[in-house]
Amino acid sequence: MADRSYVYDPVDNGEPVHQQTFRMEAGQLWRQYVIAGVANILIASLGYSMGWTAPINSKLNNTAESPLEVPPTADQLAWMGSLLTVGAIFGPFVGGLAASTIGRKWGLLSSTIPLFAGWVLIAIGTSMGLLIAGRILWGVSVGMVFTISPMYCAEIATDDSRGALGSFLQLFITLGFLLVYGIGPFISYSAVAYVGVAFVAVFAILFFFMPESPTYHLLKGDRAAAADCLATIRGRSRAGVEAELSLMESEVKASMAKTATIADVFRGSNFKAFYISCALVFFQQFSGINAVLFYMTDIFDASGSSIESSIATIIIGAVQVLASCITPFVVDRLGRRILLLISCCGTAIGLIKRVL
Repeated sequence: MADRSYVYDPVDNGEPVHQQTFRMEAGQLWRQYVIAGVANILIASLGYSMGWTAPINSKLNNTAESPLEVPPTADQLAWMGSLLTVGAIFGPFVGGLAASTIGRKWGLLSSTIPLFAGWVLIAIGTSMGLLIAGRILWGVSVGMVFTISPMYCAEIATDDSRGALGSFLQLFITLGFLLVYGIGPFISYSAVAYVGVAFVAVFAILFFFMPESPTYHLLKGDRAAAADCLATIRGRSRAGVEAELSLMESEVKASMAKTATIADVFRGSNFKAFYISCALVFFQQFSGINAVLFYMTDIFDASGSSIESSIATIIIGAVQVLASCITPFVVDRLGRRILLLISCCGTAIGLIKRVL
């Protein structure tokens, strides 16, 4: 007689569940991609907001299109672009607190508040002070979302799809940049703002119906809610996710049993991971990528390129999207390291050519 192994499932009314039931239940992988895709609509909205300065700066200098009472100075335009990063400094602290107290789902939804408020200020703004305040609020949202969104996508993903879902962030943010680069030069200042507001509204409505992260429910001790969320994400029955849920539960309990301190970051393998992460972020940011993305149209204007600046900006945005589309398909096959090395080499070549 074949061996029949039973486990006790406290979620399923205490009835014994055959071990092979949830091992053989296929599930629906596409659900992870849809849920992560909806979550990353907010990332695309941030890309749209961050790249807003590229097509808008020229409109602000045009008295026929500008909503400002007084034309902005070059210094004011520079501050308007750069102060977004000031808001982004504080966003992670707010986002981390929100993720741990109200959950990843509601943390992401709450991050739309400063983003929406920023768009309102941009839409009604008649002074540089209001525009700068709007950019700072966008920065707060950027910091919150970049803290919570990767966490949410990682916690809903299976091991074999985690790399692909993680790369959604870069794909969707470049889509947001491309959208604002593509429509910004050809529609009015107000229309650009209305599209930004609509972007936020679409995300909030769609993501409201998405499930919470099972890990968050386990951290709060709500195993039944975690089972429901995991079953929805995997497209399986509650019995079908029992094995994975038990594994997640044990990992959560192990992590909660450890009391970490700031000093632990500088010890052993933690320190190695810390300085590698810092180095990656440092070199990415100090390549000047944000300045290029925020002021791309102005850069092409100053370069004297034979291609119209708005068209050149769209081309760069399209190249970014194309490169980002490749990553989800190869990241789990080639690995993160080789892709980072390829990216670094391409960046170095581009910077060298710019200097020469």
